[in-house]
This record gives sequence, C-alpha cells and structure tokens, in this order.
Amino acid sequence: MLWIFLLYFIPAYNASVKMITHHRALMTCNSTEYSITETWRDCIELCAHNDSCVIAQTNLTVPKECQWCSIQNLMYIQKRFSANNNMIIALKTDTINEITESVCTPFEQGIVNGNFNNTSNLTQYKYSAQPSEDGNFLHFSYSAIKSCPSEWEPFDRIRGGWCIKVFRQGGSHDDAHRACKEYNAVLTRLETPKEMEYVWNTAYSVEAIFQKPSWEVYLETVWIDGVRKNECQVPNWKSIEGCDGLDGFEFEDKFISKKGGYTWSDKNPDRLDNVQDCLVLWINPNDKEVDDDACGSNAKIKGFACGKEAG
Repeated sequence: MLWIFLLYFIPAYNASVKMITHHRALMTCNSTEYSITETWRDCIELCAHNDSCVIAQTNLTVPKECQWCSIQNLMYIQKRFSANNNMIIALKTDTINEITESVCTPFEQGIVNGNFNNTSNLTQYKYSAQPSEDGNFLHFSYSAIKSCPSEWEPFDRIRGGWCIKVFRQGGSHDDAHRACKEYNAVLTRLETPKEMEYVWNTAYSVEAIFQKPSWEVYLETVWIDGVRKNECQVPNWKSIEGCDGLDGFEFEDKFISKKGGYTWSDKNPDRLDNVQDCLVLWINPNDKEVDDDACGSNAKIKGFACGKEAG
C-alpha cells in the first residue's frame, strides 16, 4: 500500500507553519469545528492560521466542508480508515521526524512528535502521538509552555502563568480599567505577597518620593482590581452579610485562587464618606497595604497594575 505524504509550508506569523497530510486517516475530536472553504488547501490554511487548531480534515469528494480540531480536544488519529478512501488529514507542526523511506509518512513510522507556536509566539504547544498496540491509532497528548510579553512580569499562580505590568500614570479607576483593556488585560488582583511586592516595588520611586513635600509622601496609591458590590454601596454596608472585607468587592481578575497578597490598612475597608468603593495599594515607605478609595479620585493615584494570563 502506497501512503501519500505531502508537506505544506503555510506562511504565518513570523515563520512558516508546516502541515503534514495523510490520506485515509480520520481524527477523533471531543469538539469538532466546521467551516466552509473553497478547497482543501484553504482548509489547511485555515488551520495553519488558527492559534488553537492542530489538525484539519476533509472528505476530498466534498472538500468545501472543512473540519478541524483544537489541540485541547484532539483525542486520537485512526491511521488506516478503510471505510472511506477520500478522507485526508493535515497535522500542524514546526518540526517533523526525518522520513527514512520515500513511501512512509511520519504516521507510518510510529510515534509522531511536534510543536508549534501561537500567533503571538507566547505559547508553544508540544504534542506526542503514541501508537496503539495494533498500530492502527495514534493517541494524542500535549503540553503548553506559556510566557509573558516583553516588559510584563511573569508569576506562577495556582491556575497557571499570570503576567503583570505596572503603569505609572494617573487617572480614575475607569481610566485604569480602559487602559488595561487596550492590552487585553484587566486590573490585577494580588494572589501572593510576591505579586504585591512586585507592584509596590515597580510603582515606588525613591527619587520621586524624596522630591515631594513630607505631607505628600503618604498620598501615593495605585489602582488594583476591585469594585464594591452594588448591594454593599449603602451607608449600612457593614451590617449586610457578604459585604465585609474582600467579600464586599467584585473582581475582573478571575484567575486567582487565593488572596495572599492583601493586607488591609488600619480600620479598612471603611468606605469613608460613603464614596470609597474601589481598591488601591498604598505606595509609600513602610506602607504596602490595601485600602478602599473613591473610584473617580485621581489626586493620590500614581499608577495602576494590569494583569493577564500568560500565552
């Protein structure tokens, strides 16, 4: 039996993505995606330019129906699908095993290993397809190595990689929220003391502090994630269940698993004058505590801290 092997080089991002094709093969995917394309080549290019797609598939008798699967959902590949000779797949990779015989594809040689990067080059996917005992199936497994953009500090959170950047500019809480959104980020929470220390150290400037009058030294803060819940924005908020401490705030940073980076300043949160509904971190000598402040205030604001998932 002659197995046809083709290697497509698709220009993408900052390099070429390779797509290995294999006839009479069939993928099994937990959640197959469907797209309409003019040709099989178009289907291959669709997968090549999609960050999460690892494999494309079609029936050559109806090539406009492009089926593809993300790397998270691919389970296995059936190598010899005899029910339909017109089935064909294309597997994405930046690396392929050397082909030792001209009639053999990497699928026929046994284990298939590969890797590819996403569009931003901040996530590298590595996969391995291991043959079943009868040799008819390749069982798929993968790992993802995620990194942070330049000038963003990486942190290992319980749920995965997290990136934080501190911006030294003033403005309201809404201004900070919009600025983070431009970077596909949110105002960050503080999962660990290490995250808090990074935000504080980055925002704190010894030179700037000593150029200020002594009374102004203690009026420096940065915005972090946290807006008081609507039901807690009332004068008697302390008597309402679920409004105490951090429980009384809503957060956009959902990637957090613990609250180890928070230490409240004395007698806070206090919702002073019934207007302090957003969270800040004090950036002063010997003061690394969280406080609530008026969301529209910018007099004390020295900056804001954005965060987003790595990759």
